[in-house]
Amino acid sequence: VGQFKGFTFGQTWTYFMDLAATPSSIDFYGTNAIPFTRKPLVGYKYVKEENYELAASIENPNGNVFRTQDTVRHQVYPDVVGKFTKYLGPHHVQVAGIFRTFIYDNILTGNEEITKGFGAYVSGKAMIFENLAIHGQVVYGKGIADYIAMDYVLVETTNGEFIPIRTFSSLLGIKYKVNFRSDVNVFASYVNLLDDEGLEASFFNNGFQLNANYLYNILPSLRTGVEVIYG
Repeated sequence: VGQFKGFTFGQTWTYFMDLAATPSSIDFYGTNAIPFTRKPLVGYKYVKEENYELAASIENPNGNVFRTQDTVRHQVYPDVVGKFTKYLGPHHVQVAGIFRTFIYDNILTGNEEITKGFGAYVSGKAMIFENLAIHGQVVYGKGIADYIAMDYVLVETTNGEFIPIRTFSSLLGIKYKVNFRSDVNVFASYVNLLDDEGLEASFFNNGFQLNANYLYNILPSLRTGVEVIYG
């Protein structure tokens, strides 16, 4: 990753996420309800001191956006992301949007066709006390499921077309800093694929997850912990 005067080039965290409002977890996949992925991208951020931040990026689309591994179509249109972050001392609120364009081959006609996707989210973090923070996110979109760790973005319809799935998700959590070495995190998340068309009954449709963990810094570069997950 390279950076120069506000520009970022390379593979890094997508601009369609709020890392500061993302809970700490030792689960490899993290929470199932918020954008959490790294992408090759070109982005730019404009920071107005400690007041606000404007950012935009063009990002590499996921090459496999179809429900099944049998269908592969190289995606050539980049994802376009924009976001605005307002800072209020130790607190912040962020809004972001994404626009996507997908290419696919119609199963019945064999013709190349295009469909669109979009997404938006609101997120934020507030310090209730010096050692207690609350954070949350709400996400809605169409064709953005791969940004929140889902395996399928487009599903096939009976007329051979592929349509993007509408997705809604939310998360609410708290972080309590025990001392300079350790903290406790508790967060609940919910995700729902609003479109069932093209999905078999056995496929994931919606889910709730509750996480609680205790994390401890043994050394500045070595962290461990224990986490309980219910869902």
